Amino acid sequence: MLPVLASAAAWWVDLHGLAVAGLSALSPLAWAGLAGVCVAMWLIACGGDLRIAGWVLAAPLAVLALGYGFVAALGLFDERSEVRSPNSRYALIVQSGHAAIDPIWKLQLEQPGALISRRWPIGCVNGDYLNYSDAQWVSDSRVDIRIDGGAVPLLVNENGPVQPVDERLRSC
Repeated sequence: MLPVLASAAAWWVDLHGLAVAGLSALSPLAWAGLAGVCVAMWLIACGGDLRIAGWVLAAPLAVLALGYGFVAALGLFDERSEVRSPNSRYALIVQSGHAAIDPIWKLQLEQPGALISRRWPIGCVNGDYLNYSDAQWVSDSRVDIRIDGGAVPLLVNENGPVQPVDERLRSC
């Protein structure tokens, strides 16, 4: 039940583009672990049986360890880079990894904040079709994402990326 609740919480946070202190970047496994810790602390605070609280705490943590070990062994997303806008109001986050054999790049726009950050998925570049080169902010409201075939401009306003995003960034 905890993984289902954790997945629902992660989906809601991603749907609304919010990242409470970076929590939207957590996978459903991490949400399950966080939920398990909260339930165990609640059981202990309410004077519940410590053996049950221990199992409630140990099960999600074991799932976390196994899940993250599996992801680390596969190396799904190897590297994370960040390109900040000139006024540091936005950051383009690029996660690189592998989809079977070819490289894959996941692109997100983030508006960092002290406690709450906002994130928008921009797209994905699959090495089967195109290759990502780099990104460079041209102004405070425009970033050029360089891929095979030239630069893809991404316009940004106070509400995030201006839609529609170029189809070349939807190759995944």
